[in-house]
Amino acid sequence: METKTVLIQKTLLKDLEGFILEFNEYNKPHIKLDIAVYFLSLFISLPSHYRNTEKENYLVSLNSEKLKGIFSKYTKYLDFFIDSKIIEKAFNYSTDKGTSNQYRLTEKYLFDDIIGYEITDKSLLKKFEITTNENKNENDNLKTDKRAFHLKKRPHLVRYFDDNLTIDIMLAFEIIKPYKELNYAKYQSGMQLILEYDKKDWKYSINPNSDNRLHTNLTRTNKELRKCLYYKDDRLSAVDIRASQPFFFAVFLKAFLKKDYKLVKQIGASKLISKKKFNELCNLDVNSDEIIAFVEIILTKDFYTNFSNHLEIQIDEEGKPYKMKINYIEPRSKLKKRRKIDFEQPRIKESFETKRDYAKSVMMEVFFSSPRTTTKEAKQFRNLYPSVSKVMSFIKDNSINFDKLLSHIESYCLLDYVALRINKNHKNMPIWSIHDSLVTTKQNIHLLKEEVEQLLSEVTTIKKDILKDIIVIDNW
Repeated sequence: METKTVLIQKTLLKDLEGFILEFNEYNKPHIKLDIAVYFLSLFISLPSHYRNTEKENYLVSLNSEKLKGIFSKYTKYLDFFIDSKIIEKAFNYSTDKGTSNQYRLTEKYLFDDIIGYEITDKSLLKKFEITTNENKNENDNLKTDKRAFHLKKRPHLVRYFDDNLTIDIMLAFEIIKPYKELNYAKYQSGMQLILEYDKKDWKYSINPNSDNRLHTNLTRTNKELRKCLYYKDDRLSAVDIRASQPFFFAVFLKAFLKKDYKLVKQIGASKLISKKKFNELCNLDVNSDEIIAFVEIILTKDFYTNFSNHLEIQIDEEGKPYKMKINYIEPRSKLKKRRKIDFEQPRIKESFETKRDYAKSVMMEVFFSSPRTTTKEAKQFRNLYPSVSKVMSFIKDNSINFDKLLSHIESYCLLDYVALRINKNHKNMPIWSIHDSLVTTKQNIHLLKEEVEQLLSEVTTIKKDILKDIIVIDNW
């Protein structure tokens, strides 16, 4: 049976061995080092699945059912960790607030060097095999093999996660080394990803009930580490869609302007907006010229730069655009959608490198916030594009998740149409996805761009000549 490598803080491992030795001398049943290390490794591996490192609170929500699957009396280990001052509980489980029990490592271990640890306990390794094969299927009600589900759903985008996909470990370590002092959360995430690439520990997930995107090791890899990736000794590159969310909204607006439900079906949006609702939408009293002008800006100009020219943007002492935003506590439960304000720090400063980055952030907020949000930037957008705002408000007011609508159009067009046909036409071309971009090797990147332009034109009906400027190559 193979071993499993997990990550743990160096000082923590040394102290843990001593704590366990002392505990086991006077208590039974004994604490097992392998189980203890695995539980503590979750404080590194779990946060790595979330790309947002803006808040470095290092809180980890531990799923009791999953912990129970590893060791039925897992609370014994948590109590041991707390009594040994290895971890501390930050928040208790709350049905009202939609939160799970949250813990963090104590300060002594938070910013230490991270090392690998080989788990060899045979009974524990068997538990990993069992839990890995348990995953809910597309309808979220049956247990099935996780890998088999994703191979069936999008085989063309997971088949090249194989032994030929490698990482330059030495370069990767050099890249993330400074983050140990600058951004420890990013250091943890980087170490976890390096381990996964090195051990070929491929992870896939698709949730058709949310964004329907394909989430993999690659989608979690930050831009700095992507330059360390190779496939058969060839570096990787990506083909991106410039301003992808506005672009796919423009495609939907084209269907709206033409009252073309056939196009709505063609871009994969009919599951989210029925023909009846679409017809009601098309009967809105709007200024078509304004919407056409909005679409043309998206398709023929740099939309975010154009939009930034209409915003009142504050500049800080470092010369960077910034805004003060409400500081929300994100719900930890999918059942609790409403966010709560962090009243200890209700507003925080968000800085941007460029005005374009600022405008992009504002646009995402406009897209995905309430249609009646009172933020200054949302009001500016509504004043600039009242008819476009009217269309968006109708969609949101009719219980159609706007974020979900755009992500489903994007994932269908790019992953289930374009990428699938590229794979059929070029069976030997490796291909992966990072949400709104497709990835291949450098030697294939220009061919990939040509194919994306052609096939995206077919599915969206946007002319290929227009797409040449929207589809761009990103060399890592």
